[in-house]
Amino acid sequence: MKKIIITAIIVALGAIGTFATASQADDGKNSKMKAMIKKTGESKSKIAIKGVPNKGMYANFGDKENPAPPWKLRLTPGKGVKLQKTQFKLADINRKNATFSVNAMGKGTVGYEAVVFVCNVKKTECFREAHKGQFVIK
Repeated sequence: MKKIIITAIIVALGAIGTFATASQADDGKNSKMKAMIKKTGESKSKIAIKGVPNKGMYANFGDKENPAPPWKLRLTPGKGVKLQKTQFKLADINRKNATFSVNAMGKGTVGYEAVVFVCNVKKTECFREAHKGQFVIK
């Protein structure tokens, strides 16, 4: 899989802080990943990494046919970045928006490896998709 460094676009939000978005380095056939970075202090950030199903698909967090789908995320902080947590599983995901969240300190590159589980809206096919990429905290 390609590793593409994704430069986060930083937009000032006044007194609230800064917000950055990074998109997926290797979009899957049926899903992609999106990283959102919100500055919460001088060298502190809140990172939300989201599994985004493509059109005609939905994120499956468990049903009768797939009671324990294989959602997971592993983060690898680069030099200068400290993460509150680096390993995530299905129980750690916000099911309302398919997002894993973590607090970070510092600036630099963070690598990720994610597994998402999506199904078509007709509920006739489901797919386990692996994603790998990087994003930058500025």
